[in-house]
Amino acid sequence: KLISAGCNMITICPCNDTMLIKVAKLCEENKVYWAVAWRGILDPEVRDVVYASPYFCGTAVQSDLNAGYAAVKAMGEAGMKKIGLISLDKSSSCAALREKGMQKALDEYGMQVVAEARDLQQAADAAQAVESFIVANPDLDGIYIACSMGMNILDGTLSALEQYDPDNHIKISVIDFLTGLDTCFEKDRIICAQGGIYIPVQIACGMLEMNAILNGGRLGGQAWDVPAAMMTRDTFFRSMGPRPLSFDFLPPGGASLRRKRGVLFPSPGRPAPNRI
Repeated sequence: KLISAGCNMITICPCNDTMLIKVAKLCEENKVYWAVAWRGILDPEVRDVVYASPYFCGTAVQSDLNAGYAAVKAMGEAGMKKIGLISLDKSSSCAALREKGMQKALDEYGMQVVAEARDLQQAADAAQAVESFIVANPDLDGIYIACSMGMNILDGTLSALEQYDPDNHIKISVIDFLTGLDTCFEKDRIICAQGGIYIPVQIACGMLEMNAILNGGRLGGQAWDVPAAMMTRDTFFRSMGPRPLSFDFLPPGGASLRRKRGVLFPSPGRPAPNRI
């Protein structure tokens, strides 16, 4: 439909790798430049087909593996042992990598996932899932929202926690800055939040595609993989004065700079990169 409507560049966030084979064929047949946003291509056979297309400009993707590890590590450092997982279908490369990072942190801190729900789309779906998590696991410590289909998943999660966990024992670690995040911070529900990749990724894909259109071919005659830095904010820095400005910038390599009250300095234990 997009090609029929006259689009000469397309940015796609695929639900799985397999669908990209058809996309590559359609775009090549119609001479439309395209790119993949927010998702890595994990299937080697699909990757070979896609990268062989002269109209595929590349990917712009965050480090989901590192993000998943950081999110659940924060839960482990807070003493959590039993967590509920909200994620996408396992066929999603985003879910696969963020859960792979999660598993590393689970092993390191002796935690376990005691309940999970996938492909939730509405706030009501999340509320129902979290309710079932708590009913089945009264000793639940936290909710890890690895990825979701709907932007209002956090609203539903908070709604259920306010009803079934009035003492504020259960905390949330979330990837992607979803609707309702500010309210969750105000109610002291957030252990770790990571996101801020929507606009940078779209800009990167758009630049690759526009360059190809304007110059009659891809940059350097090849597809490019552009890394996107994940920005995080956690509750630790909120204790450092009234409403402190505190962010981590986590590029794919894992190095970071931390902003504290407007001053950048290297994060403890991690080397500062030359550039982000």
